Amino acid sequence: MIKLIKKYFPFLNGSAIDGGIEGLVPAPPKGPQDYWLHTSGWKALPAGSGTGTVGTVTIPTYVAATSSSAGVDGIVKAATFAQANNYYAGDGTWKTLPSQVTYSAFGPATATSAGTAGLVPAPTAADFAKVLSGGGWIAVPAPVTYGAYSSTVDGLVPKFNAVADVGKVLGISGWVTPVTYSKFASKADGLVPGFQPADVGKMLTTDGWTALPGVYNQNQNGLVPKYDAVLDVGKVLGVNGWVALPGQINYEIFSALSNGLVPAPTSADTGKVLGTTGWVNVSSGGASYGNFGLGTAGLVPGYGASDGGKVLGVGGWVNLPSQTTYGVFSNAADGLVPKFSAQVDNGKILSTSGWIAQPTQVTYGQFSNAAAGLVPKFDAIADANKVLGVNGWSTLPQGVTYGVFSTSADGLVPRPTKVGVVLTDGGWTDMPQGSVYSVFSTGNAGLVPAPVIADNGKVLSTGGWIVLPTAAVPAVYQGATTSAIGVAGLVPAATSADLGKWLGADGKWSAPSFTVAFETYSAAKAYGASVPVIGADGEIYISNSAIIAGAAFAAGTAGATWKQLLSMQSKLTGIDVATSAPVTASDTVVTSIGKLQAQLTNLPSLGITWKETQRFEGSATSFGMSIKNASEDVTVLVNAPAGVFNFDIGTQSVVLITAANTANYTLNFRWSSTKTLESVLAVGKSATVTLMVTQGATAYIPATIQIDSVTLMPKWISGAAPSTNNANSIETYSFTIIRDTVTSFKIIASTAYAK
Repeated sequence: MIKLIKKYFPFLNGSAIDGGIEGLVPAPPKGPQDYWLHTSGWKALPAGSGTGTVGTVTIPTYVAATSSSAGVDGIVKAATFAQANNYYAGDGTWKTLPSQVTYSAFGPATATSAGTAGLVPAPTAADFAKVLSGGGWIAVPAPVTYGAYSSTVDGLVPKFNAVADVGKVLGISGWVTPVTYSKFASKADGLVPGFQPADVGKMLTTDGWTALPGVYNQNQNGLVPKYDAVLDVGKVLGVNGWVALPGQINYEIFSALSNGLVPAPTSADTGKVLGTTGWVNVSSGGASYGNFGLGTAGLVPGYGASDGGKVLGVGGWVNLPSQTTYGVFSNAADGLVPKFSAQVDNGKILSTSGWIAQPTQVTYGQFSNAAAGLVPKFDAIADANKVLGVNGWSTLPQGVTYGVFSTSADGLVPRPTKVGVVLTDGGWTDMPQGSVYSVFSTGNAGLVPAPVIADNGKVLSTGGWIVLPTAAVPAVYQGATTSAIGVAGLVPAATSADLGKWLGADGKWSAPSFTVAFETYSAAKAYGASVPVIGADGEIYISNSAIIAGAAFAAGTAGATWKQLLSMQSKLTGIDVATSAPVTASDTVVTSIGKLQAQLTNLPSLGITWKETQRFEGSATSFGMSIKNASEDVTVLVNAPAGVFNFDIGTQSVVLITAANTANYTLNFRWSSTKTLESVLAVGKSATVTLMVTQGATAYIPATIQIDSVTLMPKWISGAAPSTNNANSIETYSFTIIRDTVTSFKIIASTAYAK
């Protein structure tokens, strides 16, 4: 049987600052037996005399509590010999100890019922080394083994390297270098700006922490004013806050310039209709209109003497409502704003289903010819005078003349000459009088049919109001075969292996193999968009948009200009293209390139300067490149590094500094002063650079290594960072920079010195 022993800690006295800790009473010291336990330990009683006094402090006699008043602290009366085993009760008397309390045994829980509190059940020999659970004595559970934390599984924090992981944060792939974010702005994601005491109660907007809007009024949008559940019951929200529903309202007479009451007709107005100038005769023409009613346009019903002061409703002339009882607003009916709870509805907005939480931020893509979306960013300089097309902001076409709209052609809307007319296929015409129109249908133009409540959210079709049709998903394009035509549809998805390929009529992605005949550019000719030509300089150009006849030739990338499509001279510096056979209108692209290749016999003496990245992959049976010898450029600097030394990898791979160092420095790798290394070095790529530094009588080192101004701890091949004991030498550092993930780099470094 396991014997459980509870361990008590010694009593710890309090101080002026911290409280004490309960525990065992400390052992009293040798000496006088009249000491008493103080919060700071055993203390001698203060000097004094008289019963009930300690020093000059009078200690009152203990006063027992009653049913109506609390007791008073004081000296407890002495017990008699017979009361040696009694206890002192709150009523000021010594009481006999109560009889032994009997506790029932602990009852374990089951799958369907709760257990009961009680004494710990006696374990049997078979319960040795077990633990007590809610269901009784059970074997000690096996320890849980946790794997390493990852992006998909909870687990242990990965091992932290005190050298390599300094300054890193825990990400889904382990310890990674933190990303530096700029401050959040209206046009970019970023960090929440600093929050100051003055920003309490403000909200975050594109302008930073901004004061919450004020209460809504007639001059500005804002918050719904506070609603008093007692004073504002039955009120509606007006421009001046919660106001009582209006009773009888006095309206002016209706006129052409304002809404109002229908004017009272006289006996002379019999058979007339209400116009903007009062009661007027019905226009001739034999039109037959029914009375206006719910769901039907029509004539204003007859107005009698008993209709004075009434208004026209869907049921005819009706009295103006006095106090009206409105239901709560919903998606099916107008009504009162529903009750607002300051505790539950705070921060919510009113929707057709009541007060709801504000929706989360919706992210929209950019508008294109395939999808609705956000208007693309407009550059006030580059996009001036442009219009929004399916491919973004485009230059307005020049030299296009549009005719006036007619029955046979689209065109400009003609200029109207008077008011009250409508645009028809014959131009602006007066609205027809006295015509009877039937309801619009598949075969006839006509009046829009009256929608009912059930038509909410529907659209008008030739068959009446219908539910918006769902978008049909087109089939995938199928190519033609020798025995069947193809099927129109979506362009089939291309794989990474299809880069640079074209979709053929057979429905397959394949490398282009065709000939194109280019004509020579002529200023006297008009060209459409995307037309290739050969310019006066022998280069191949393609038109960016339509170009009118007589326009001067202008190179460019947008508008009525020509974009250079193929330039051998710019790609192969050192080849004298001007002396090659000229490219003619009948030459294909392959033939044109073949003529230029005829000049490559001079390459051994001329050389090639590559302006872009070249890739030599090789194959399963051969190397991608083979050279006999090569030289490498070295940048020689005469000034020793101080502070931050920027190593621009975009212009150099080897740097020699001939002046001796005078202090430790920070070595920062970047592509250039205007471009980060992160934007150039792709994931899975590496770059190796060498730095040679001259050391004087005292050696100094690059104490901090950075990439794009972010500190990174390299891994040294020797296992340790360089020291400063290589005086009077040329210290050579080699760094291999690896972009291993989208958000991180690794640096493998080594050092050696020469004397």
